[in-house]
Amino acid sequence: MTVEAFVGPRPDAWSAGLHSLTRVTAADAVLNDLRVAIERGEVAVGIRLPSEASLAHSYAVSRSVVREALRSCASLGLTKTLTGKGTFVVSDRLSQDHPTVGASLAPADHAPDQLPVSEFSVRDLMESRPFIEIPAARWAAERRSAEQLASMERIVAMMSRTENSSRWVWLNRQFHTAVAQASNNLVFHNMLTQMRDQMAGQAPDLSIHRKQSCDREHGQILQAIRTRSTRAAETAMAEHLTAVDPELATC
Repeated sequence: MTVEAFVGPRPDAWSAGLHSLTRVTAADAVLNDLRVAIERGEVAVGIRLPSEASLAHSYAVSRSVVREALRSCASLGLTKTLTGKGTFVVSDRLSQDHPTVGASLAPADHAPDQLPVSEFSVRDLMESRPFIEIPAARWAAERRSAEQLASMERIVAMMSRTENSSRWVWLNRQFHTAVAQASNNLVFHNMLTQMRDQMAGQAPDLSIHRKQSCDREHGQILQAIRTRSTRAAETAMAEHLTAVDPELATC
């Protein structure tokens, strides 16, 4: 697959055969991110969540969006808000009064309209990456903050120094997630986080040659984002993704 296939003169040509997507509101995206973090133990039971203002700043949304997401989180039995004290995580499992989010309500003899990310194959996820990560790189080049750039620079520096394959793979995941986060687009960030969580179960053997190539490609993506070169960021990410082994999904 060539770079032009992703960033050529007709960037919408690939979309002709796609099915329609279910619209996800900003509040839904924030809720899903919080729910995933709580259920995985990244935010432990008993922990107080950041303030509405802090969450709104982190997610680049309004406080009303955060407030709606927190109400939904509480209704699922995951959090409880105490007046004057804040919102606390009270459970890492959904309340029995609520069905699992995303569960199919379709009859048994019909395929569900939506599938959780965990139901997709690695091939499905790999084929979808360019349509998320290339535009995310472009927006990251345009919208990234100084703090987000510094974070990406630290990750790339650590990747170039480490000789531990497992740590490198983990840092690689952090870099791509950081790019999506720097796009300041909740949909890109949320979708890529879920996709990479699903692919994290892979344990590929990373060759020294591929590590060196990936480090160089990441450096090119980072340089484009650093200089706010949107076209260069798209091209660098496209070239990087064309080099990824679809069987190993290493980078």
